[in-house]
Amino acid sequence: MVPFGSKPAVAPTIIEFPAGETGLPGISYLRCSLIQPLLKARLIERLHHPLSERRMEEVCLAIRRSFDPNADNNPA
Repeated sequence: MVPFGSKPAVAPTIIEFPAGETGLPGISYLRCSLIQPLLKARLIERLHHPLSERRMEEVCLAIRRSFDPNADNNPA
């Protein structure tokens, strides 16, 4: 699981999402360096706000940067 936060922050491992893109009412910040395990049993329902392929590439790159700060600046 990668958590969202509502406090503004700028870093190579943080992605800003405008209100509505994720189904959340306000601007949200995905904090890709804070990866945490989540038991499947804790999932209650599937939210129907899939991210675009481009956004998923951004997320993957930000997660990679949390392990390798020198990761490529261009998503694969």
